[in-house]
Amino acid sequence: MYNAINFDLVTELKREIGLCETNEKISAATLTGEGSNSFSAGGDSNNMVKVSPN
Repeated sequence: MYNAINFDLVTELKREIGLCETNEKISAATLTGEGSNSFSAGGDSNNMVKVSPN
């Protein structure tokens, strides 16, 4: 699956959003894609099973 939202991406996004929240000069953020396969259809279900608490 191309560009799926996985644990590594969520971890990186949380870190970057945290940096934005603590910077008074940032009032908005825009997420963009790059390349011909930049669209994300959602989460990687195979990855979700790996990080599931069950």
